[in-house]
Amino acid sequence: LALALLVFNASPAVATLIGQSLTVELISSNDGNLHLSDSLTAAGGGDILPDDGSAIGSILLSTEFIDLGTAGGDRIVIGLEEGVSGGLTGYGDQARYVVSGLYGGLGFIISGISVTTANITGVSWAFDDHSVTVFIDDLVIGEIAGIDSGSVTIDLTTAVPEPATGALVLLGVTAFALGGRRRST
Repeated sequence: LALALLVFNASPAVATLIGQSLTVELISSNDGNLHLSDSLTAAGGGDILPDDGSAIGSILLSTEFIDLGTAGGDRIVIGLEEGVSGGLTGYGDQARYVVSGLYGGLGFIISGISVTTANITGVSWAFDDHSVTVFIDDLVIGEIAGIDSGSVTIDLTTAVPEPATGALVLLGVTAFALGGRRRST
């Protein structure tokens, strides 16, 4: 009973990127010169900006940015600007942003993502338990005529991995067994 009270009175952990140590990479597989990486602590906005002293910030155009942990701590926003005519970024084939280390120290995993765009079409993405990849080589910026910037917003959904679920099931079965034992005495 004391264990059950301890489990049910414990404050639930909150899944947030704020304060987490993350790595952001900008990679192009077909351009050996493009593999930039920054390790940082997510602050909830303005995490990587043009000319901020970071490796990625050193090549961002004036309206580009990366925000980690906005909107309650579970959102990534990548601002992009047209780098070459035709609405393209100007990065090489297979160019992508990879954000890793997501929720690694909190006991959560990414179970799903929702992606929305503003003034960008053709974006694709992938994710696993602790990282998100946004492919920026085939997207087109400028869905709105005359505006050469846009953004990709990624809302993360998290889950507690199976070992914690198993522990809760075990606790429930134990409570059920103890309840059944009391009735028979």
